[in-house]
Amino acid sequence: MAERGFRNLLWFMGVVEDRRDPRKMGRLRVRCFDIHPDSKEDVPTETLPWAIPVIGSYDFNYKPPIEGSWVFGFFLDGDDAQHPMVLGVMLGMPTTFPNPTQGFNG
Repeated sequence: MAERGFRNLLWFMGVVEDRRDPRKMGRLRVRCFDIHPDSKEDVPTETLPWAIPVIGSYDFNYKPPIEGSWVFGFFLDGDDAQHPMVLGVMLGMPTTFPNPTQGFNG
């Protein structure tokens, strides 16, 4: 039996594809490198699990990162990869125009 939880966190980097959280909690859908394929036909955005942001301040004026932002975090459930937590955003600048028909493009 594989270890789960805090003993075996699965770390990720990924791209925000959806921030329209129906619960209005600031959650994100993130396509994670080496975990999710880039094909939106194989894994549509709507099937990605909602990631819970970990906010490092007591400011309640949180705004989720926009679609196309690169983020990093971990999965609480390890290799099952269904309970992501986003720890932060990696700043950068796109070098190409996004292709919304493929993953990792917002």
